[in-house]
Amino acid sequence: MLAQQTNSVVITPSLTSNLFASEAAWLGEMTLHRAVADLFAGCRAPLTASATLAAGSSVTLPQRFVLAGHSMGGGLVAAAAGFCVDNGAVTDLAGVMLFDAVSLDNALPTALTKLTGVNNRPVLLITEPKHFWNQLGDVSGYLVHARPNQFVGISLVGGSHIDAMQSGNVLIQKAAQLFTGFSLPQNVEAIQTISAGWINDMFAGTRDGIYGAPGTPIQISTSAGTATAFVLPAPPNRTSPASVLLETLLDAAPRAFFSYAPRLRASRRDAVPRATKRD
Repeated sequence: MLAQQTNSVVITPSLTSNLFASEAAWLGEMTLHRAVADLFAGCRAPLTASATLAAGSSVTLPQRFVLAGHSMGGGLVAAAAGFCVDNGAVTDLAGVMLFDAVSLDNALPTALTKLTGVNNRPVLLITEPKHFWNQLGDVSGYLVHARPNQFVGISLVGGSHIDAMQSGNVLIQKAAQLFTGFSLPQNVEAIQTISAGWINDMFAGTRDGIYGAPGTPIQISTSAGTATAFVLPAPPNRTSPASVLLETLLDAAPRAFFSYAPRLRASRRDAVPRATKRD
């Protein structure tokens, strides 16, 4: 569907989120991020060969491209966009599309420092209310901090982490929803409509999609009903003792076991986010 809506070739690789994968080939590894960026540099022989194999005949890929990713895949494509600045592929990079993304090891903040000036590219996010699966909205905070008073995305009211990840297998989809929450049909359709519009705008340099002023609500009409979203920065979630405890645990656990960029708290909004690494 996305390929038809954007008149583009959509490449969807399968990459593991298993941090114990051999040769560090998992979504959170910087080496893999750089390797993805290198696929779009130069003559792109490996990428073209892969597409030719999948198509069963010789193909010519479009020159310009958009990087899109969901959850940890969002962190991967954000980091890859930064490495595209390093290898020159940014010339053909039209933008970055993030779906409820997670950024480990300072991937997004580092990329955003590169995607400035002549290398500035749209980096847009469709996210859900802050929850465990999106690290309590870290990516929203990074984008708003790096690009203040600019449109950087929306947060869907009543959204689930897997609204953008719809499986063809009903059993797998329902099993995933048991962990992340069940998707509202109007939100699923809204994501498809909004992301297609933004990607088309990235390619064309236009602004015909769904946008709005920071903090304002927007309504998206779908065949399943009306979806509601807030332009980032969105109003804060309702807090409770349980949510405060969850926030504390989520902030502490990754710093104890992984390398990850701590969240921007209100008192630190003027500080540059830095990664905290385990000794």
